[in-house]
Amino acid sequence: MRGTWVEPRIVCNRPQSSAAFWVGIGGAERASGALEQIGTSADCSGNALPSHSAWYQLFPDPPIDLSIAIHPGDIVSAEVSVRGKTVTVAMRNNTSGTSFSTSVTASTIETASAEWIAEAPAACLMPDCVPLALADFESVVFSHASATAGLLHGSIVDSAWTTQPVEMAPHGLKVLMAPSRVSRNGSTFSVRTLGKRSG
Repeated sequence: MRGTWVEPRIVCNRPQSSAAFWVGIGGAERASGALEQIGTSADCSGNALPSHSAWYQLFPDPPIDLSIAIHPGDIVSAEVSVRGKTVTVAMRNNTSGTSFSTSVTASTIETASAEWIAEAPAACLMPDCVPLALADFESVVFSHASATAGLLHGSIVDSAWTTQPVEMAPHGLKVLMAPSRVSRNGSTFSVRTLGKRSG
């Protein structure tokens, strides 16, 4: 599966807040034991300074930082594929031309779902994960989104798949982020933040 997004600019009015943008396979259910993902993060330091980075993760293992430089406005393309227990993750910063790809053998694999996600990342000390504060940004647009399973290949709204939009509402509280409807071609949608978060 693959997708492309434009790295948003964040406003650091809340120190120690973060936002993550990624594509991944597995992990859609609460009881999921694995997730294969690659993406970018926008983080606000304790001094309210913004920074951006790239990473991949074969959960429950910790994330691995990538050497690709990420800046607001960069167009990022990412891909995840699974064959047996071999996971291949790849990323390209289309703006700078830098790229990364690796294949890793995972101890646990899950392939029941594919995701295109914008969220507040979580700090995990197994078996518990605690969501971090969400960094303030306006919206992010995912495009060129598609998935392949065996001989089946299609965009998000292809009839081969069952699709489910998900809103971010920590612990059932106020919705912080929500996706738009998917475009007519089935491969583009946006995720926007709802309301302003004070420091």
